[in-house]
Amino acid sequence: MNKHTPHHTDFRSGGPSVLRYLNNTLSSEEKRKMEERLLDDQMLVDAIEGLRQIDVNEAAKIDIHLKNYVKQKLVQKGRKRKQFGFPGWIITSLIILLLLVSIGYFVISNLLS
Repeated sequence: MNKHTPHHTDFRSGGPSVLRYLNNTLSSEEKRKMEERLLDDQMLVDAIEGLRQIDVNEAAKIDIHLKNYVKQKLVQKGRKRKQFGFPGWIITSLIILLLLVSIGYFVISNLLS
């Protein structure tokens, strides 16, 4: 399996296995793996029970909405990381301070000579 392709039995990586499990469209191997995970993951059991209470089409809409929301948040988080660095006012203040110190040094040097 290509490492860039989400695994269909891993619902946390974006695979559609939970909805496919509810629609009974998983292969027998995928279904077996899903049922093994259900034994170990109470949160997954609760999610499936909740999804069984709503319409299949509504569950698909929720799935799409959540995936888009997560993608949007990841893009926003990536933009924030690119803006890392000193704020502009600190750099400007340091430059002004260095200029004032340099000017002061030359003025005092000329007065003492």
